[in-house]
Amino acid sequence: MSDWNRNIVQIRDSIAQLRTQMESYEPRDRLDAISKVVECLNFMRQTNLGWASFLGNATLVNGLEEETLKDIFSRFRKMTLERIDNDIDCINRYMLNLAPPSSDPPPGGE
Repeated sequence: MSDWNRNIVQIRDSIAQLRTQMESYEPRDRLDAISKVVECLNFMRQTNLGWASFLGNATLVNGLEEETLKDIFSRFRKMTLERIDNDIDCINRYMLNLAPPSSDPPPGGE
């Protein structure tokens, strides 16, 4: 087995283990909820970096067929659209009106 295959198998296994852990997460309090959200964000950041690195490696990507690349794109597009929808929903639900109104005049007016 090549180093690539050994490494990618280890990565896959650690991701599967993290998934199992995250499924059982139930935040105990506000601070723990923040911590769990940050852990989710850290995973998403790390996996995005890994995929960007993989797709930037011409030697590896050249081994993929066009249909495979289209499938990968379709999966990422679906996840991205879900993430966008989630961001919009969370902003609408939880982030609007958090800050007190500004005492600054509106742009162009006094």
